[in-house]
Amino acid sequence: MDEPNGSTSSTALARASVDGKTEVVEYLIKEANATVDVDDASGICPLYLAVQHGQLEVVKMLVEEGKADVDRRNGKKGSTALQRASQDGNVEIMKYLIEEGKASVDLESEEEGFTALFFAIKHDNIEAVKVLVEVGKADVDHVGGDKNWSSLHVASFFGNKNITRYLVTDGNATVDVLSTDGFTPLYTAVQFERLDSVKVLIEDGKADPDFLNGERGSTVLHKASESGSLKVAKYLVEEGGSTVDKESKDGVTALFLASQNGHSEVVKMLVLQGKAEVDKTNGVTEWTALHKASQEGHLEIVEFLLEEAGASVDTMTEDGFTCLDFAVQFNEESLEVVNYLIKYLKVAGKPEQARNYIMFKFCKQLFTFPPSRSTTP
Repeated sequence: MDEPNGSTSSTALARASVDGKTEVVEYLIKEANATVDVDDASGICPLYLAVQHGQLEVVKMLVEEGKADVDRRNGKKGSTALQRASQDGNVEIMKYLIEEGKASVDLESEEEGFTALFFAIKHDNIEAVKVLVEVGKADVDHVGGDKNWSSLHVASFFGNKNITRYLVTDGNATVDVLSTDGFTPLYTAVQFERLDSVKVLIEDGKADPDFLNGERGSTVLHKASESGSLKVAKYLVEEGGSTVDKESKDGVTALFLASQNGHSEVVKMLVLQGKAEVDKTNGVTEWTALHKASQEGHLEIVEFLLEEAGASVDTMTEDGFTCLDFAVQFNEESLEVVNYLIKYLKVAGKPEQARNYIMFKFCKQLFTFPPSRSTTP
């Protein structure tokens, strides 16, 4: 009776559980002494199969008469019956497993380290989330998985706006809870450009936009600027309360990061709307955004910083280098930035700086240049 069928690799009890044949299940348990917690070839037991196929009455029979292990882990992912019901959003089965089956609500799956709450969030089942929190008293701040994320991290990652709001307002989730790597849910939402979740976390959850995340100590505006997320960065500046010129632990600002990575629209927004300090130097090498844009060859940004933002072309780094020095050293093959800076310097009445480039071409071996890109901020 407990041997798997050769064609289906499942037992009679498993097949009856899938089909919802409650009377057959009852007979197999009471009269045929079928083993309730036996797995099929995929490592899945009858209770899990009954949950998967929405067979509530069979679930009750297996738990009450068969004494099924409700916390038994199944399949490759090693998930429980409650985790499966949460994934599917089957709230009636969930309530039964919690209230009558005494399922462990915060138990983690073996492969992903996900709780039932995580599964419900991942599959955007807000009613399942409510059952787990209100009926199951799930720990909303439980951290799990390889990233040690909380439920808010998971909701932020998947962009579940309504679930995020529920966890913040009704679930009393800790908004600035940290992952193993030291990142908040808000940082996760910004990283994956989930603007709706960003708004909820800041407006409803009062998340701190200036919190320094991770080893680099970056704010969410740093991240949005670095990745070129204009809509997110614009919200953070105009409505989210981000401090535009705040430095990371590495001493760089949002403007510096946007300039470094060639995100011209973000650069313009930070200056025009955010009133970023254009000539602010980073705390390590005294570079400005113009130095970095010149080094990276971002002509549009260099033009904007000088012609519209009023950046100083004369500012020197800690080692005494100007933006032209950086442009010359790192843009020999693409001379757009070099040529532009030479013309700009001549118009600005500073031809002596422009002559440095000519000297460089003839005396290159005598120059000591700034560090390579790999060692710059």
